[in-house]
Amino acid sequence: LVLYVVRFHYTKCPQLAIHAFARFVAHTPNSRLRSIGRGPEEDYLRALAIQLGCSDKIAFVPWLPQPNVFSEMGESDIFLFPSTEGGGMVVIEAMANSLPVICLDYGGPGEMVCTQCGAKAPTTSAEAAIDALHAALTRFHADREVLIVTSNAAAHHARETLSWREKRHRIDTLYEQVMAAE
Repeated sequence: LVLYVVRFHYTKCPQLAIHAFARFVAHTPNSRLRSIGRGPEEDYLRALAIQLGCSDKIAFVPWLPQPNVFSEMGESDIFLFPSTEGGGMVVIEAMANSLPVICLDYGGPGEMVCTQCGAKAPTTSAEAAIDALHAALTRFHADREVLIVTSNAAAHHARETLSWREKRHRIDTLYEQVMAAE
């Protein structure tokens, strides 16, 4: 099960997720995408899924409270997040819930996701991004061992590198170095 949680807005690039999933599901017909969110692009995305022949494999779920999203994460295998936004805190939440993240190599998600805990797609063109997103979905689906190792690495990375505790530690260390240099 592939999970996608986002506001359906063009800056979040939801059409890339639908295109990549359509290619993926063509070869893995038992796969499903749960797309949680709302926004101005929702009607367009539903129409795109119909046009690409994968609408019966995509569940469009209205926005959910955070505990429900975490529950959805616990039932999913992969987190797909091809957004061009700067932050993407949901990426950390997905990794903390042991989900490998497939994102664009851009902004916050591109910085937060390492090759051990997910996959990043280039932003050189929409086609290159879709190809890379599709390839990552295919790789994780084809090799359960890779999926398990990456899931564990995602949880470890979120806990040891991206937690507030770790951020505080890095800031404290930086302040100590600056103060020692004076």
